[in-house]
Amino acid sequence: MVREILLGPERPRFTGRVAYRTTYPAARLGDLKLDDNCKWWGPDRHIVIYYVKPRREEIYFVTSTPEPDFEVESWSARGDLKVLCEAYAGFHPDVRAVLAACPEVHKWALVERDPLPRWGEGRAVLLGDACHPMTPYMAQGAAAAIEDAAVLSRCLAGVKADGIERALQRYELSRKERTSRIQLTSRQNTWGASGPIPHGSMGMMRGMSRSQRLENEMGSERSSTLITHHYRPSELAISAFDRGRPQRL
Repeated sequence: MVREILLGPERPRFTGRVAYRTTYPAARLGDLKLDDNCKWWGPDRHIVIYYVKPRREEIYFVTSTPEPDFEVESWSARGDLKVLCEAYAGFHPDVRAVLAACPEVHKWALVERDPLPRWGEGRAVLLGDACHPMTPYMAQGAAAAIEDAAVLSRCLAGVKADGIERALQRYELSRKERTSRIQLTSRQNTWGASGPIPHGSMGMMRGMSRSQRLENEMGSERSSTLITHHYRPSELAISAFDRGRPQRL
């Protein structure tokens, strides 16, 4: 609502891809043990899988799958498990096992927006997805919002009423370049890959952990690439602000 008031209506662009995602009890996998967090790549799709509890009691996965005819923006639309399993039929046995054990799945259209020309006006300002919505490929949407909040709180610390507008401008100047860069990099969906994934051939693994190295030694019984995947706000981005490196008015 605030974004539209400030900048007018804007329709997001559908990428032609959908995300299937869900969580379910890890016990459904039986004796299968997975890496803590990993991203399996194929030539035109990928799936991220990780445990979501310290005791590894639940599994989470999310995909990026080409489905150009699906444009429903919804967090509750159900996905077809048969269609999902068929889409990843050529992937590593671990991926196929995770999908086969899945009881139900949701899916939604992946859309994108360009970086905004400005984030605020007067005493109104945006943060998080309201000003830099990102595709999920770098898993940085929530992390960037946390960084926004940390920097915004520092900009407003000790500011009197007549200095609020300048403080909000300082916040935008301090954050806009970084978030725009992350937003555009995530859109490319090449982060974490050390090179192109060959079409019609077996992929090579990148960012290998101990178990991933074992897989590599087993040969090429796979058509997907695996990398480790990590998520967290950058302490460097926040501490850089504290050191006075971002722009000031």
